[in-house]
Amino acid sequence: MKPITLVLLAAALPLAAQQEPPRAIRRTVPITRSFENGLKAGTRDSTGRPGLR
Repeated sequence: MKPITLVLLAAALPLAAQQEPPRAIRRTVPITRSFENGLKAGTRDSTGRPGLR
């Protein structure tokens, strides 16, 4: 290998070690008060569509 290649490889290794871990992604959907009240009253189902009353 050429000396320039070795220098580039040596410089790239510390950069790879300093990467931050992947950030957490929220997979839940927040439920608003009006949606929660509709669920309790039976006017909405779990998908948000009007349900049986």
